[in-house]
Amino acid sequence: MRLASIILFLLTCTLSYSQTRQFYNQYMLNPGFLNPANMDIFTKYGTTFLAHYDYANQDNSASNFALVSHYNYRPHLGFSGFAVNDNLNGYNQMEVAANVAYKQFIRNYGGLSFSYGLRIGFTQNTLNSTNLYYRQLDDPTLTQPGINKMGLNIGLGFAMVTPDFDLNVSLPGLLGNKLPASPTDTSFKHSFFDMKSNNLFISTGYKFRWDNGYYVFYPTVAFRSIVGAPLNISADLNFLLNQLVWLGAGYRTDNTIVASAGVFLDLGWRFIYTYNNAALTKHFNMGPSHEISVGYARTIPENPFTYRKYTKANGDTKKKKHINIKLPKIKIFKKMKGRMKYD
Repeated sequence: MRLASIILFLLTCTLSYSQTRQFYNQYMLNPGFLNPANMDIFTKYGTTFLAHYDYANQDNSASNFALVSHYNYRPHLGFSGFAVNDNLNGYNQMEVAANVAYKQFIRNYGGLSFSYGLRIGFTQNTLNSTNLYYRQLDDPTLTQPGINKMGLNIGLGFAMVTPDFDLNVSLPGLLGNKLPASPTDTSFKHSFFDMKSNNLFISTGYKFRWDNGYYVFYPTVAFRSIVGAPLNISADLNFLLNQLVWLGAGYRTDNTIVASAGVFLDLGWRFIYTYNNAALTKHFNMGPSHEISVGYARTIPENPFTYRKYTKANGDTKKKKHINIKLPKIKIFKKMKGRMKYD
């Protein structure tokens, strides 16, 4: 049954139409931005803020701000919130959504888990054509003073995760982000039930560890399908040195190069910067793209004194929850010997 559901989901993705959505260079570190099923099963809760700037040499260049926070309420159930604002000169897309993920753990296969995610949110799209430059003067979409559309959005996701391997497949936008031809166009195909606004993202990677996990080599690859454009593939080589320094380099099939650097601090703090350059393409004069993220994730193991065991007069034993817990002091830069911070 599990295999059949995976095959059905992949077939649905393959047959779907797509739309343009922001693809993040740091997809391997932040799969939750695109996949509602991925909530980092190795942490209890976490949050990440990401800013992305495209074509730095251009006026009114594209900018994207996104925030995602997750909380694993139970081992088999997790919740997260997602918000994004994507602006490209005269076009702006804003979305606020909530995600829920159901997880199944297969302990006989090295900690393998399957997650199925659902995203429900609100999306607003705005087009101000007066800020756009275009040649086809009779295009009805571009000759309108302004178009504003809002409505419901639903997304789906699937994740397969082990301590070393991960696979993410997602359709984060099933419902209507397609703009109408004019402010007065109310035809059904432009309603929020429009199913041609889908996009497909697939990413996978494997972690090779040595020296008790203090050094990690993490090659990853991501596939992005957008209708009207060729399949875009990003291949990246990532390194985590001494559980502290993050370095990465990648290449995309649109002939752009990517480089990343950052630091991983104790308790899950991480600061990553990514540089993307199209110098190898015809658009070399448009300038580089920049991406910065600040993330925090925390795993809180159960305190051994959370429950106090006592014996009743009749000999029965019972555990009583003890709520006055003093958490240990935290030293941000303290080495955690024998314990891997990165999973």
